[in-house]
Amino acid sequence: MADTDEEKIYEGTVGFIFDFEIDHMEEVLGEITNQKLKVQKPDGTEEEWPVTIDMEAKTFRHIVPSDKPLIAGTYRFQPYLEYNTFKGTWGTVKLKVTRKFS
Repeated sequence: MADTDEEKIYEGTVGFIFDFEIDHMEEVLGEITNQKLKVQKPDGTEEEWPVTIDMEAKTFRHIVPSDKPLIAGTYRFQPYLEYNTFKGTWGTVKLKVTRKFS
């Protein structure tokens, strides 16, 4: 079956909510510091995006701001956190953003 528009995220999107579930996050309740998303954008540049933590849902959340719309291509996200002596990323998630057609 072909992709539908409902399953796609298009370039220029703002306000989109990214929720990244972190396994075993309940074990580090309240002790995580320096949390962020390490992001490789489709153009090859890398950024760090701020996140909020929802401990109940065990997620890192980032909302795409209006001044930084998504661009077409594949994004790679790595949630980053520090806990006790651990400092590092927690997996990788890929997302394809589709180019708008005029």
